[in-house]
Amino acid sequence: MIVWIVSYPKSGNTLVRSMLSALISSKLYGTDGSVDLKRLSLIPQFPSYDYFKDSVPENALTDIEKLCKYWIKIQKEINSNKKINFLKTHHLRCSVNGYNFTDINNTAGVIYIVRDPRNVFTSLKNYFGYTDEKTIEAMSCETWYLSPLAEQEPKEIHTLIGSWCSNYNSWNKNNRNLLLIKYEDLINNKKKEIKKIINFIKKITPFEHTSQEIKNCIYSSDFEKMKIMEREGDIKLTHSNTIGNFFNLGAKNDWKKLLNNKIIEKIENKFRKEMKELGYLT
Repeated sequence: MIVWIVSYPKSGNTLVRSMLSALISSKLYGTDGSVDLKRLSLIPQFPSYDYFKDSVPENALTDIEKLCKYWIKIQKEINSNKKINFLKTHHLRCSVNGYNFTDINNTAGVIYIVRDPRNVFTSLKNYFGYTDEKTIEAMSCETWYLSPLAEQEPKEIHTLIGSWCSNYNSWNKNNRNLLLIKYEDLINNKKKEIKKIINFIKKITPFEHTSQEIKNCIYSSDFEKMKIMEREGDIKLTHSNTIGNFFNLGAKNDWKKLLNNKIIEKIENKFRKEMKELGYLT
């Protein structure tokens, strides 16, 4: 069964996946719980070319109306190992032509990471090199697709993201086994949030860790340390149409300092309902 690690892009998915992969590695390979970005492959992306290449015609990889009929089929194949499979996705939980992206028969649980859309805006803008208007357009677009990671080219398979609020709502409404993690809480109190994640997973599968492993995981997941890992470790986390490094702004990503009042108003008007629900607006 699959445990999904889900978020809208630039919302903290890689941070959670880095910490989880470090803890998974400690059990599989006897490592000490420290983050190593090369272990991100322990929580692979879905959909990805590697999963679909043997089952899907080449011309269907970038055509969601053809690709959708294979979503559940591939997940059944993944789950045939009778294990808990951690998968990362930014994909909208949707239905296309009657084909669901996933279902309860293939999903054991969902960890959804959400972030204040005003800070998502600044991060997306910097990462893709978008203008203000293009960034707002992307975050509001119900049919926004994300291109594959750079190292996957030219074998492309696209991810349907949807708008910021649609992505959040599609996973968080009527989901029977979901843990919602706010990026801001994770940054401000990693120990509390990672224990929350561990306890959630323990309800699904054995997932015990020593206090030292957790301490190592938290210490090594510092933003600046991960930024150095990306720069010095020959690790490609960027997409084909991006211009910035994956780990870039960090603590400097403060929408209050980076956004003008006009943009702030646009974002808040677009996503007011969900922002109030999440406590980002009063």
